[in-house]
Amino acid sequence: MADGADGVAGGADAESAVGGRAGTGGGTGTGTGASTPSVWAFTANTDVTLADADLALGDVLLFGPEPTGLPDHVLEDPRVTARVRIPMRPGLRSLNLANAATVALYELWRRADYVGGA
Repeated sequence: MADGADGVAGGADAESAVGGRAGTGGGTGTGTGASTPSVWAFTANTDVTLADADLALGDVLLFGPEPTGLPDHVLEDPRVTARVRIPMRPGLRSLNLANAATVALYELWRRADYVGGA
């Protein structure tokens, strides 16, 4: 699985993204109807798959460096809404960062009915 990027979609690093609420709102992630964006930490260490995650436009997607993933203090930060993983076939090590981010962003765009696409 991709513990992915050394940042978030939009270019902030993981530390500053968790420290503030990036995005334009709309994400709830928890089904609570909250108007603040959800913060999704991508990691191999969770049972929640991308298909199960309630991603919404404006949410923050956190990815860690390819060799190590997100550090524990970021994963355990109370501002992280949930951890999510991209399912992999058994025996495969991981996706690289670019592929993991592409899969996650495309899934988010698909769920938004390809808003802005031609």
